[in-house]
Amino acid sequence: MRLIEAAVSAFAKHGYAKTAVRDICVEAGLSVGSFYYHFADKAEITLAILERESEQFVQRLDAMDLGRPSSIEATLNDLVHGPAGPLYRALREAAEHEPRVAEAAAEIRRHASDRLVVITSRARAASVRFQVDAQMVAWAFLAVVREALARRSDAEGGLTQGMADIIHQAVIAPRS
Repeated sequence: MRLIEAAVSAFAKHGYAKTAVRDICVEAGLSVGSFYYHFADKAEITLAILERESEQFVQRLDAMDLGRPSSIEATLNDLVHGPAGPLYRALREAAEHEPRVAEAAAEIRRHASDRLVVITSRARAASVRFQVDAQMVAWAFLAVVREALARRSDAEGGLTQGMADIIHQAVIAPRS
């Protein structure tokens, strides 16, 4: 749908708070009336975007191999610095301003955490040396993504690389 694509583009360029419904309509080449025919407000279109993006987010997680630090780092970098990074920052911002978006984002984090537990369990099955609780790995990964998105920069010494190494070590650490 043109309005959703326009909102994605506007949010990624300007952030959530600085994007008005009119900006979305200009980007889509549609009238403001068309927007309100399809969506009640900016939060509602944001919920539609969250629903779509949550599946792509989970697909990125599913492709990650916790046994390879380069895979973890590539996934973190893709989520934070890749093409969807600016949109994810805007969606994080939206969750700070809109209670309905915050509720949906929390549900998506729970779903992502559940998927990460499955991914971690796969890594555990492949390595007899796995020690760290899968829930802790999921929490750490999502916390890193949230923090990196909040900072808008990874210039303070390689946050994504450092966390990829830590998570990898947690997965393959030798048992005591």
